[in-house]
Amino acid sequence: MHFEDRFSLVSLIKSFGKEKNICKVRGIGAKILEEDLITKDIHVATCLLNAYAKCGALIEAQEIFEQILAPDVVSWNALIAGYVQNGLANEALQCFKDMKDEGVSPNVVTYTCILKACGSIGCLDIGEWIHSEIGRRPGLLAKEVALSNTLVDMYAKCGVMEKALEVFDDIPVPDVVSWNALIVGYAQNGLGEEALSFFCRMRDEHITPDAFTFSCVLKACADVGALEMGQEIHVEVSKQGLVERDIVLGTTLVDMYAKCGLFKKAQEVFKALPGEDIVSWNAIMAAYVQVGQARKIFRLFRQMMAEGVDATSDIVAFLLLLTVCSHAGLTKEGQMVFERMKTVYCLSPTLDHYTCMVDLLGRAGQFYNAVCILEHAPSSCDRIPLLLALMGACYKWVNVELGKWAFKQSVELDEKCEAAYVCMGNIYAVAGMHSEAEKLDALRMRNDIACKIPIHLLVD
Repeated sequence: MHFEDRFSLVSLIKSFGKEKNICKVRGIGAKILEEDLITKDIHVATCLLNAYAKCGALIEAQEIFEQILAPDVVSWNALIAGYVQNGLANEALQCFKDMKDEGVSPNVVTYTCILKACGSIGCLDIGEWIHSEIGRRPGLLAKEVALSNTLVDMYAKCGVMEKALEVFDDIPVPDVVSWNALIVGYAQNGLGEEALSFFCRMRDEHITPDAFTFSCVLKACADVGALEMGQEIHVEVSKQGLVERDIVLGTTLVDMYAKCGLFKKAQEVFKALPGEDIVSWNAIMAAYVQVGQARKIFRLFRQMMAEGVDATSDIVAFLLLLTVCSHAGLTKEGQMVFERMKTVYCLSPTLDHYTCMVDLLGRAGQFYNAVCILEHAPSSCDRIPLLLALMGACYKWVNVELGKWAFKQSVELDEKCEAAYVCMGNIYAVAGMHSEAEKLDALRMRNDIACKIPIHLLVD
């Protein structure tokens, strides 16, 4: 490949990146490096950087970036976007700081990427600073609806719906993405009624909802028990043929009916779904969880496997099984699921799986086994949820000594762990050790830990 083939070369790189074909990207990358095009052509270099990032090869993307003699805003944006797309928000924020330190001025793409990073990790202070910086460019938000939409989404993910609405109201002509960002924000922050209200307002404004809108609204219906509206939406999406084309929407319908208590309807929708995937199977299994049909979950799981649905890489299904076992007191079954998950399906349990197992064994009074699970959890796991689950079991069985051990471990990891004080206070209270509970409260106050959680919060 030669420099004069620049257009074809760039097209090829973009194509491989879009396919996320890392082998082809590395192959063409080797030829580009061989001809020293990284230092000669910043556009080719940036395209290659972007392709590596799309494939999740961030180390190689960074290496390409470092070889660019004078990175421009497009090059910086490609690297920042790569970090954001691959869930590395903190790295994206550091990259943005480095970019500013190098004197490169951010553009709309930069701001959009950084706001997404802020939203993903709840970094409100930097998000607000970006907002103020954008505000120093008059007319930018009014002209760039996509940037405004990202701002709405950032504030919503940070739980500041007042600011999200403020930005939304300043958009001259909100599009469907604008409305979706606002509606999702209210739904995700537990404000289902507000989400439904804005959906009605959206329709009054003659904005046509898309499948994503309907999915979000159905989730809100499920949260607030708005069955009638959920049924109306079901009729509408069925007329439009959306359920047949969008498995996510169909799955959300299953979940909505289950949470509203119409279990037979949830089953009906599930059976009508074209080509059920692991997500829809998880939804119907979750529905059985809600109605307390524990044994049925295992039959469904076996049926799912028999029908050829690939659950071997899915961790949600196993978490559902473990949750059912924990709440139904199926200790042996839960232990079997956990072991088969590791040995038969070669899946690495997450923090949630380990926490569920500690809860399962703790509920059964098997403290030795619960502690063994806790201590065998990977070092990368956050220990505090595991310790809190153990303390919950100590409350149930009035095991003060083990509770004290778990409390000590928790505060060593995080001296301001509010939930640990709550759990230990519960244990002392149920054991009738009121003087110890008072001492604990005094210690909490000395450590300046504002106890916002009611003392009974973790009591099951």
